[in-house]
Amino acid sequence: MKRLAFTGTLRLQSALAVGSGAASERADALLRRDAAGRLIIPGSALAGALRTLATRLAPRLDPEGQVCQALTGERPTDNCTCLACRLFGTVTPIDDARSQARASAIWVADARLDESSAQRPVLRDGVGIERATGAAASGGRIKFDLEVLPAGAAFDLVLEMEAGDGAAEALLAAVLAEWQAGRGAIGGRTARGMGALVLEGLTARACDLDTPAGLDAFLRSDDRWWQGRAAEAWLGGALQQARSTVQPSGRAAKRVDPALVARSWAAATMVLRASGPFLTNDVALAAMHGFDHAPLLQVYDERGEPVLPGSGLRGALRAQAERIARTITTLDVAREKPADDAAAREFGRRCPACDPLVGAEGPLTSCSTLLEAMEGTKKRRVIAEALAEQHLCLACRLFGSSWLGSRLRVQDGIYLPPPEEEAEHARKAQDFLAIDRFTGGGRDGAKFDAVVLWQPRFQVRLLLENPQPWELGWLALVLRDLHGGLLPVGFGKSKGFGTLAIDRLDLGFGFLQGEDAAAAGLPAAILELPGDQSGVYQTRTLSREGPALAELWSLAGREWAGSLVSEVRRRPRSEELPLTRDTYFGSPDGLPQLYPAEEEHHGRQ
Repeated sequence: MKRLAFTGTLRLQSALAVGSGAASERADALLRRDAAGRLIIPGSALAGALRTLATRLAPRLDPEGQVCQALTGERPTDNCTCLACRLFGTVTPIDDARSQARASAIWVADARLDESSAQRPVLRDGVGIERATGAAASGGRIKFDLEVLPAGAAFDLVLEMEAGDGAAEALLAAVLAEWQAGRGAIGGRTARGMGALVLEGLTARACDLDTPAGLDAFLRSDDRWWQGRAAEAWLGGALQQARSTVQPSGRAAKRVDPALVARSWAAATMVLRASGPFLTNDVALAAMHGFDHAPLLQVYDERGEPVLPGSGLRGALRAQAERIARTITTLDVAREKPADDAAAREFGRRCPACDPLVGAEGPLTSCSTLLEAMEGTKKRRVIAEALAEQHLCLACRLFGSSWLGSRLRVQDGIYLPPPEEEAEHARKAQDFLAIDRFTGGGRDGAKFDAVVLWQPRFQVRLLLENPQPWELGWLALVLRDLHGGLLPVGFGKSKGFGTLAIDRLDLGFGFLQGEDAAAAGLPAAILELPGDQSGVYQTRTLSREGPALAELWSLAGREWAGSLVSEVRRRPRSEELPLTRDTYFGSPDGLPQLYPAEEEHHGRQ
């Protein structure tokens, strides 16, 4: 028997939140620790993240195109024999002599924090945003505190596997290559920017246990795997095998939704610059320094650097995306249904974006609330057959919900220090005073102050798995609004804070085969760019200073945006989950009620 052992370093690119399930008076969710109190990433969490990637890649690397039972939603009648289950063990083992379940061929150790990275856990606050007002959710009902480990921390990775299955080794190489390329994520809230990582310094060693001498040396040694011979060429050879066995996507698509099987990805790395003051508030830091508001900081050794939380940027992007999609439907419905009550019913049938924070009694009721309220039999069928996506609005399909994980990840923004001559003006203290609406003077007790960042720059990365043309069009429209100053982020938006522009935009596209590029709607102009290889993916990169978004728009943006309009118009809501209320049609806050004089005036004309 031959075994392979792999070691490497997992370095965090954004804050990590691997919860322990415990809380304290300081935080709603604490980080995972071992019995000695040391921070760890459990081996089960690492294996789960690796298996998720492997399950999506396996159908494309298996000559038989076999799809794991975990993706089909079918009730298993036999043990799964897909490539991912050969590597990680049978997903739903059945006690059946005809087809024995497989144990995992891979073992993943708990990853322990490298103490030399000198990172300390910090608290991060979060709050939901009301879609109608843009303010924090009422009553603090969506307020939470997390203990997180800041970016830059490093964990030691150790995993072992039984060698001999060439296809399984090729699959593992493809998965590890994704982590090496920085497309891995682990822990909670990965879609909101946390848990991004990169695998560094990966080494492989081989141990031959077939000979008595080799087995004896293995059993006697405390450093078992480090007695093996270095297998320096293993990764390159196994990865080359994986690239040579990529199968057409159509074979797997016959049994499962194509979005569940690896096809392509799109990545946008942006440098965002604020045009003026910027602040993402950290309550604890503000209180510590005697201010009412202060910027959220990541802790690096004993110094602090600001951070743009991926959750905050993602929330702003989603809210604007919802507005864009609802506007398309609103205009269509208003043109087709002159009667207000008929328009309200039609909008409820077609609304492409719910409000994820609204319960059953509010307008634009969230898809999650509607699914939870389904009749028991229907709800159990949705769960058993993995049909949630068919009942979700377009916004929940792209940005995710409690019923469906998101394929879009928005990483925390990394602060880019200003030039030395501007450093002393990078942070400013500002005083504010509320005005008494009756006297016009200062209002007693309404004085507050804040430490703000002046024109900071942040590097942000967005990664979307298996993009479809309408999703790329939606994101392109939102990024245009962000660049145009229509999408402020963070604290004090009504005071002129948080207006951002895109200084630089680097776009990367990866695809397994040409048909996958076509499915993502990549135009010939992008495919004709010089190509490269990243893991098992073919890649194309568009890097430009300044108005790169305009160049992308001229290449593909209009076609992608047209795909969004077509998708909004052709895909109504689930007939079982129509909306009964919205914020426009039939609402006392709607425009017809607010401006009757203008309506009458235009009617006379």
